[in-house]
Amino acid sequence: MHELQLSGPMSSELDTKSEETGVEKARYCKHCCNYMPIEDFVGTDALKPNICNRHIEVAQSTTRWCKMCDKFICVSLFRKGLVDFVCRKHLYDRVGRKAMAKQRNNPDNIGYISIRNICYVDMKTFKQSSICLKRKEIELLTESISKHELLNFAVVPVNPSERISIDNAVVVSRKVRVKMINFFKNNDKNMYEKIAKKHKKKVSALF
Repeated sequence: MHELQLSGPMSSELDTKSEETGVEKARYCKHCCNYMPIEDFVGTDALKPNICNRHIEVAQSTTRWCKMCDKFICVSLFRKGLVDFVCRKHLYDRVGRKAMAKQRNNPDNIGYISIRNICYVDMKTFKQSSICLKRKEIELLTESISKHELLNFAVVPVNPSERISIDNAVVVSRKVRVKMINFFKNNDKNMYEKIAKKHKKKVSALF
């Protein structure tokens, strides 16, 4: 396939249809950054009409057009499981930011959000990739604590070498958490776990 060389002023470059027949004879390819013969677009995906055949297979599996970015970007920057044309960043700017603000301003959510945020901070301290605690599980762990007192507590893993989960979690005061994190940062994992297990036993004795 050969690129269609267009010359002359911009107005003539945009005239890609035959004046006599009105048939499209060239189209701009966003990957080539040039006008290509219309034959190069035969059989391309209708959702990506501006990618010629030489890119279509790669583009379908690795890139997608973002309407807000106004360019093709990696498919990993979009939500999984949905074929849309707004990347996660711009989707958050459009919808997610307002939703998060609404959640933060709800008095019933302040304590939960605070505990969850601490879990993510500790996740980085323990060099882990994610947490395995859902909202209902955090609520279950803290059910004996009133909502307005949640800001004084944290949920930490008993074994910091494993991701925090319903089976590997204990509720402690924030002051105790600070001590535990300091022990961990000073390479005293045994003292960290000793404190965690001690509090775990106290909680178990209540039930």
